[in-house]
Parts: sequence; structure tokens; C-alpha cells
Amino acid sequence: MIGNGVVIDPGVLLEEMDGLSARGVDVSRIVISADAHLIMPYHVAIDKVAERYLGKAKIGTTGRGIGPAYQDKVARLGVRTQDLFDESILRQKVESALDLKNQILTKIYNRKALDPHAVVDELLVHGERIKPMITDTRVLLRDALDRGDNVLLEGSQGTLLDVDHGTYPFVTSSNPTGGGAAVGSGIGPTRITRVIGILKAYTTRVGSGPFPTELFDEYGEMLRKVGGEVGVNTGRDRRCGWFDAVIARYATMVNGLTDIFLTKLDILSGLDKVPVCVAYDVDGERVTRCRPRRPVSTTPSRCTSTWMAGGRTSPALVRWPTCRPTRGSTWSGWRSCPARRSALSASVPAARRTSSYEICSTDSLAFPLTC
Repeated sequence: MIGNGVVIDPGVLLEEMDGLSARGVDVSRIVISADAHLIMPYHVAIDKVAERYLGKAKIGTTGRGIGPAYQDKVARLGVRTQDLFDESILRQKVESALDLKNQILTKIYNRKALDPHAVVDELLVHGERIKPMITDTRVLLRDALDRGDNVLLEGSQGTLLDVDHGTYPFVTSSNPTGGGAAVGSGIGPTRITRVIGILKAYTTRVGSGPFPTELFDEYGEMLRKVGGEVGVNTGRDRRCGWFDAVIARYATMVNGLTDIFLTKLDILSGLDKVPVCVAYDVDGERVTRCRPRRPVSTTPSRCTSTWMAGGRTSPALVRWPTCRPTRGSTWSGWRSCPARRSALSASVPAARRTSSYEICSTDSLAFPLTC
């Protein structure tokens, strides 16, 4: 069952179904919510060109049009699966959307405009196969729960990619945390009895954003190769690091986890000691809450400095009462906040520590610093 909270690329969905069928998997029971939104060709085009346009400041999206599709959903410009049943409504919605999208593609990004008739014709072809799967999935879920059946909801991405509770702006466009399960499926929150958190025995991330335990040495390469850490859809290598108990506790809190399922312990086989980040240190003191610290400069002037915190491409704007310009890159391409270098707290001898991490204590840091 594909719920109402999902955005669907019809061509990709049918391609995946055909691939499963070719392997002998029965796909006849797949159903799709009539309220699920469709990823349109102009969403994909804008997503790709916008990411290239951002250059080094890019978010690290998959380029699949997911973000722009959710933007149109919130802006009430989206196309839903139920629109496939009425060609006149479908054409009207696509033409209205392309009146704006083509302006963006041609005048801002200097790309070719899309033909609304071609877009609709392609959708109608896909729609002939998709329409039999479309239904009111809320009713099916309610009936299943009333019968006492087990219903398992699988969220997308991870907690720190949640648009509200993640490392904004390096997040996805939806709520993959536990609270999003009720909204994305139509199940009332009181009917959800268990929330299971899936954690790896080490930490990974795809794309840009904060990553305090990221490894840039042979251990990071080992985790990537042995663990097969490659994005399923994009084919991009995942960034790898040691297990971070701080974000695990944070995920437990915001999701209300009742169970934790730890995976990939076998990947760590053969290591004499397994480093685990249990807290973040600033100036040798364990951080219990994030609070602005005194600047190192006493120059009586106000200024604004932009620095990179927790990741190679994760800008955060910091305003100090008095400050001095941020110095250039000092380690692994990260910019350092003045006098805020600290070592990772890990259960590993000093000789085995991978490196020190630039961690700044500030309320502007979009990363959980609770212990």
C-alpha cells in the first residue's frame, strides 16, 4: 500500500513493478492512495537544474523531483493520482502549473520549456496501468485494524532528514519521524501501538549536511565497502562514521520509540575496539545543552560570520556580540568557529582516534546537542 503521504513518479513506479514481475514477484496486490501526489516531469527538471545552480551550496537532493512535488502539494498546485481519472482536470492542472514552471525553467535557468500536451499524454499512458490500483487506502487500513490485523507502516529516510526535526535545511521535504506515520497514512495516532526504530551499528548519511562522527580514513572506506553503503536510488556513496549515541537518543525522543532494531553489527566484525560517540565535547567539557559562548575577540564591534558546523557543506549563521572574521579551512574542508576545536568522545584509544571534530556550541546549530 502506497499511502497519501507519498509522492509518486508513475514511470519509476511502473519500472520497479516490471522489474519485480520479471523476478517472479506478485505485484497484483499493490494499492495506491487516491490522495497521493504525482511527481511530474517539470518537478524533476527543476530539481536537477536548481541543485546544479546552487553549486557548492547545494542541499544534496536525489534529483528525483521529490522536493518540488511536495512544494506544489503545499502550494495547492499538485496533481494527485485521482486526477488520472479525469483527463480535462488533468490537462487543466498541468497547463496551469507549466504556466509558472516554464517561466522558471526558461527565464531563470535558461532551459527549454516543457510541452503540457506531451506531459499529459505521457501521464495518460501510465495512468491506464495505475488507475486499477488507486483506492481510498484510509478505509482499507481502518478495516484491517478493526479486524485485528497487523499493520506495519514503513517511513522513508531517517529522523535527521525530517523537515521539522532534522538537520534543516539538509533534510527531505516530508516527516519521516513517527508522528508522520499517522498523517501519511490516515491512521489515527491513538491506533498506533508500537514505534520501532531501525539503527545501524554505525552511522551513514547521503548528501550534504552535519555529520559529527564522519570518517575520512581507512575505517570510513571499510564501512562503505563492506557495508555496501551506496544509495539505492541514486547510486551515490554514503558518508560513513562511527555509531552516534547522541543522535540515537535524540531519535528515540522525537519518535517515541518503543523498540530499537540494530542492524549491520556483522560489518564491525574483526575490529579490536568499536568506537561509539556518547557525547559531544566543547573545550574539553561535555555539552549538556547548546548555549552561545563568549567570543575570543574583545573588539567592541558587531559582525556576522558564517561558518561550517558539523559537516563539510552545512552552513549556519552565527551572530556574536563581538567576533572576528572566520578563518579558512583548517581540517578536512570544514571551516572552524573561533576556538571551538574539540575531540570526539569515543571508546577508542587516542592513537586510534580518527581525528578531532569541529563542533561549535551555539543555539543556531541545526544539530541536536543534548546528552
